[in-house]
Amino acid sequence: MHTLKKVAAVTAVIAVATTGCDSGDGGDAAANSKEVCGHFARDADVATALSRISGTDRFSESRSQRKRTLADLRAADGKSDSAEELQGSPLCVLKSADGDNRILSIYFRDAATVTEATAENKKTFTFYNTGQSAMATDRLASIYFGCRMPDSSKRVIINGTLERENAVDISGKEAAGQQMFVLNAAAHQVAKDLGCDGAGLSEKPPTAVSGVYAGK
Repeated sequence: MHTLKKVAAVTAVIAVATTGCDSGDGGDAAANSKEVCGHFARDADVATALSRISGTDRFSESRSQRKRTLADLRAADGKSDSAEELQGSPLCVLKSADGDNRILSIYFRDAATVTEATAENKKTFTFYNTGQSAMATDRLASIYFGCRMPDSSKRVIINGTLERENAVDISGKEAAGQQMFVLNAAAHQVAKDLGCDGAGLSEKPPTAVSGVYAGK
């Protein structure tokens, strides 16, 4: 599937999948950037990036489904064809602690293929040096990485997607880069929780290597 169509499909089903979620792992009480969604943003620089793209440091995350997400990925079969599978499981769904509007959502799923950079999609996305492939716009970030879990002979592809819904006063370049940094940290936590071998995720903040904001 063409990159633009694939990302559009992921984005299109977000609202459907989220409104149908059961009560999640996250609590209703306000939490800061380091505390939310399994503490994937415990490092100060990741927490700062999360606050930067969110415009707040106090969150509610009652619809996060971390346990479900990890269970779904452990059962990965590489056949992502239904709308829910294409969307993935909601690892992290954040709202402002003082409002009802969703700020951002992070989903993970197993994928049948990896979306690579092409001349055409570089006109829309910026690609980064983490995982097997990673791309972002000022509202969306996506990472693909390989994972062989313990006691498994099968290597699966995992895709993480971050969608941001709020408006913040930062440039498109900064938004794309900070979103990728946050999603990369979440992917690291997922890979660690699953015991992935050979995920290939960057240990440093991912760098733009091609596309819209590369070299700018």
